[in-house]
Amino acid sequence: MRMSYGAYNRRHGVPIPQDGKGGVPRGGKGFVLIELIVVLVIIVALAAILLPFAFNRIDEAKTNAEIAETRTIAVAVQTMMTMTYERADDDGLLDRTDLYDVRLTSAGREKLNDLTGMDAGPLTHIKIDDRNAVNGFVYRTERGSQVVYDEGAYSVVELY
Repeated sequence: MRMSYGAYNRRHGVPIPQDGKGGVPRGGKGFVLIELIVVLVIIVALAAILLPFAFNRIDEAKTNAEIAETRTIAVAVQTMMTMTYERADDDGLLDRTDLYDVRLTSAGREKLNDLTGMDAGPLTHIKIDDRNAVNGFVYRTERGSQVVYDEGAYSVVELY
């Protein structure tokens, strides 16, 4: 025998709604559809506000990593220049097209890769002074950005 909802409620002591509609009593349990929609709208609005900040932090971290990588290369290039200045012979590591504009030969790139432990191949326009101190260079990172080192200042240019 099947029992109606109202009979079940009466038998188990559940109060019957007095609204006259005969529907299921809400009794404060559950959510109405409009409440769920309002909560979803609030969540979407918060996500729209906070996600750009998260993505900016990620880009800042990548830029800082590229600058740190370039600093490592700057120290390695300065080490190479100091070693060649002391010996007055560059062992074929450098291509001196101009007194203050030096390019790395393939042997120089290998030496720089050994010093840094990374691929420093796309390093161009090394500017040095008369004592072989490095004043600047341009480095293209693996991510595709170009980092310019100019007398102690680093700037990152995104190349897309």
